[in-house]
Amino acid sequence: MRVLHTSLYSAALGVCTLAPAALGQERPWLVFIDSQSNSQCGIINVANAQFVLVGEQLVSVNGPDNFLPDLRVDSSDNVFFRNEPAGFIAFDVDGDGTRTVWWLTSATLRVVEIDDFTGEPTASDREPTDFTNVACDGCLLWDDRTDCQDADRPDSPGFRLCGNGFGGAAMIVLAVLGFTWRATIRVVGRSVELASL
Repeated sequence: MRVLHTSLYSAALGVCTLAPAALGQERPWLVFIDSQSNSQCGIINVANAQFVLVGEQLVSVNGPDNFLPDLRVDSSDNVFFRNEPAGFIAFDVDGDGTRTVWWLTSATLRVVEIDDFTGEPTASDREPTDFTNVACDGCLLWDDRTDCQDADRPDSPGFRLCGNGFGGAAMIVLAVLGFTWRATIRVVGRSVELASL
């Protein structure tokens, strides 16, 4: 019994120490980090589609991943359609109160809508607050699963096995359960030894 407990306890500690390395896996797309909330999102949302940014290229991840050659994003997160300005990418608050990444029009600050056939962006009449359950993790929609070997965790910082946020609390609970289980085994083991005397 003690060997089994030690193995499980060591495995839990191993998950904790290996998690930070797994969290650092490189993605082919850019993960945006919000300076106001520390949100991390790999998905760029528009009114009728979702994208990831690979280099300067926007890739539609609704259905099969599709590189859109007419769309380009510069280092200041400005978007261009056929080399003409077409808005910008920025964090904004969605309908759930979460800061997520949006492609917005420069003039009206409305969410962009994409023509399904040409990829041409136009201004919609919608704001980020009109959308709920907004995706943030590129792994949820990216086709090549080899880029998401650690896909059990989203790009957002709210889920960590070890460290800040929910994951830290989860690890404390697992540790307490492990110690409680160990104490229970010792008590049961001693009871069995005393009964056999």
